[in-house]
Amino acid sequence: MTHTVKLGKWMLSLLLMSTLLFPSGVFAADTSAVSLKFDDDQAWTLSLDDDAKDLTLYAVNGNGDTTDVTDQATWSSSTPTVATVDKGSITPVSVGTATITAKYGDLAATKKVTVTSPYTKLTLSAADAVNVTIGTPYDVTATATKTDGTTVDVTDTVTWSTYDSKVAKVIEGQVTGLSQGSTSLAAKYAGLTATANLYVRSSFQGLILTPEEDQVMFIGQAPLQIKGEVADATSVKDVTSDVTWTSSNPVNVTATGGLLKPWVEGTSTVKAQYEDFTKSFKVTVYKTMKKLEPSVTSIDLVTGQSVAMPKVKGTAVDGSTMDLSKVVDWSVDSAVATIDNGKLVAEDAGDVTLVGKVGNMQVSIPVSVKAKVLEMTPSVASLSIVVGASSPLPTVTAISADGTTSDITDDVKWTSSTDKVLIQGKNAKALIKGSATLKGTYLNSSVRVSVKMETKIQSLDVSPQSLDLGLKKSKTIKVVGTYTDGKKVTLSSKMNWVSSNPAAATVKGATVKAVGIGSTTLTGSYQGLTATVKVTVSAQVKKLTLSDKSLKLATGTSKTLTVIAEYDTGDKVDVTQAAVWTSNAPSVATAISGKITAISKGNASVKAEFGGKKISTGVAVKDATTK
Repeated sequence: MTHTVKLGKWMLSLLLMSTLLFPSGVFAADTSAVSLKFDDDQAWTLSLDDDAKDLTLYAVNGNGDTTDVTDQATWSSSTPTVATVDKGSITPVSVGTATITAKYGDLAATKKVTVTSPYTKLTLSAADAVNVTIGTPYDVTATATKTDGTTVDVTDTVTWSTYDSKVAKVIEGQVTGLSQGSTSLAAKYAGLTATANLYVRSSFQGLILTPEEDQVMFIGQAPLQIKGEVADATSVKDVTSDVTWTSSNPVNVTATGGLLKPWVEGTSTVKAQYEDFTKSFKVTVYKTMKKLEPSVTSIDLVTGQSVAMPKVKGTAVDGSTMDLSKVVDWSVDSAVATIDNGKLVAEDAGDVTLVGKVGNMQVSIPVSVKAKVLEMTPSVASLSIVVGASSPLPTVTAISADGTTSDITDDVKWTSSTDKVLIQGKNAKALIKGSATLKGTYLNSSVRVSVKMETKIQSLDVSPQSLDLGLKKSKTIKVVGTYTDGKKVTLSSKMNWVSSNPAAATVKGATVKAVGIGSTTLTGSYQGLTATVKVTVSAQVKKLTLSDKSLKLATGTSKTLTVIAEYDTGDKVDVTQAAVWTSNAPSVATAISGKITAISKGNASVKAEFGGKKISTGVAVKDATTK
């Protein structure tokens, strides 16, 4: 009994509380609503310039009573890009049609909403094209034209975009160029779209790095600052701090702000980027070097000659060595020589210093450039050296391309074709019997001298010991040498003959040639033995000419003839008195110093001789009484 009374009191309290929380209308709708309806059953047409419009939703029960359930319903839009809804408040967004749906319990109600634009056209201040310089913002305005012809600035409310965001960006109409190129600018508002071509250019013509070459650095070396500049048609601007510097291997080398810092051995690519310009270079880091050594200590060249750059070896602090030839940066400090395609080229006579840099270290090599040698001439073409004895090396003269002739004896480097001859300073020593060729080298040229190593010659026999030659005539000298064992050898062409007066006669081998009137002495030597030949060159009679080809005389009469001698020099001389005159028939006619005298009737032949030449003429003598 007591339990029943307590339960009844509890149920009564619950009923009173429900009545307070849920009014009769609401409670009835939750449990007995049969339909939903809006306060306006017609489809709506909204304009984009309208404010949000409220829509009220009612729940209808079976008695036809209505309850406002706008706030309790679940609202949605089929196309939020056209219109949105929040607790019955509908906001137009863009031109189009959307269906608004309200759900309450198991019931739903829909309303069609059409959004229209009050504008007929959207235009941009740069209708055709927008030209932008990287780094300089450019403002574009958007204007909407209404149906009544009025316009509105909608720059701040349109939706802005660029087709390629890497080329340019736009915020509320302000265009900023990011990289050189072209794209399009678009503005959308109230269902309208306006576009314009967008061109982005750099105000500069290129990025300049100083230095820009590949770099070689050593661990522990002081950092190297790379400077970045951009240039236009009239100026250069330092943009080092604005350049984006990156290293492909920061463990090897870093490039913060363009400052290169070497850390460990290796190679990295450092890239510098500014606006649309990019440049890169390699940085190679080596161990710390304590010295550099070039493969040569000096270089001698002749004009026009080129040589490969010297090798350079580096010695690291740990004692290891490495070939640094490929990373040496070579330079010269004058026009005497140039560097072309990895070679040192001699341009002009003079001295210059070749400098090779590797990181913060360098080597210097003196370079001497001389005029090109056209010809080298040794004092003798051959040598004869007694086995066990030494002979001075030939003296040598050189004719250079600049026209000078110089004695280069001290600068010639001699080598022998065989070890049978030993080069000792300025002498050659014969070690054993045989023959060899000595090669003398100077700059770009060389000469060869034949050498015969033999037993001692005791005497020389020269034939003839004197010569009389006519102009342009030649004669061979014969020289026979006798060895200490009595054997003989012909040495005619091995005497290295020298003429004391080459204007009178020259000698080549063993042949003497007369080249001018005069005299000379030929001197030759072999194994230290000397022979001489005196040569006299005189003019030779080429032909004789008589004044009369024939004579007819009467007995007792006479006539004097003239003889002209023509020499090989071209000279013509009257030699009548010097010629030897003879007659083959003195009883008919005599001939004395050119005077022909008729003695008796008959015929005679008169002859004149001079200089080894002869000429004759016939003489016919008749009796003086004969008429």
